Amino acid sequence: MKGLGYAAVVARLLERGGWARALSPFAAVGRLALTNYLFHAAIIAAFVYSWGLGLYGKMGPFAGLMVVLVAYPLMVLSSRWWIARFRFGPFEWIWGP
Repeated sequence: MKGLGYAAVVARLLERGGWARALSPFAAVGRLALTNYLFHAAIIAAFVYSWGLGLYGKMGPFAGLMVVLVAYPLMVLSSRWWIARFRFGPFEWIWGP
């Protein structure tokens, strides 16, 4: 139910002009949802599995937050860069438009 509440708040904010402009960078992330999901999963796997850094159970909440604070802005910037050049993300092309 929380998800519906969050969606309602975002929808309400988008009705106002200034908020629509402020939230527009996140539109590219939504258009590349599958690509970003797989990218996110690869980052997490690289941190936790033994073939990567092997940090499962060793990272606390603060370290996890630091990873997110670095990874998510990179996802936003790379998504905006990609959408400026292509219509779909690489995995969205495979999935089929």
